[in-house]
Amino acid sequence: MSLYWPNEHVAIEIVDDPMAPPFDRSVDPEATVLQVTCAQLCDPDANQAFMRTVCEAMGRRFPGDHIPGWTEANKALIRELTMGIDELPEYRDLI
Repeated sequence: MSLYWPNEHVAIEIVDDPMAPPFDRSVDPEATVLQVTCAQLCDPDANQAFMRTVCEAMGRRFPGDHIPGWTEANKALIRELTMGIDELPEYRDLI
């Protein structure tokens, strides 16, 4: 899967998502393409580390650095959203 912010010229590729193609560099040859795995996105600590990288690439502040309680709330959200994902056949071997 890829996500793309054209104004910032930043794209994210989830490199091992079996359901999505990689970022099409013809859309923006100058884009910074950040790669992440499903396992990284499903792990609260690895997810936040990657989000920090995305924020830096986009020239933005990481929310956990200036919004009280954000880090804990975000980790709880990641745990809730990924609960049971390893039971889906498409993702079982990726997590």
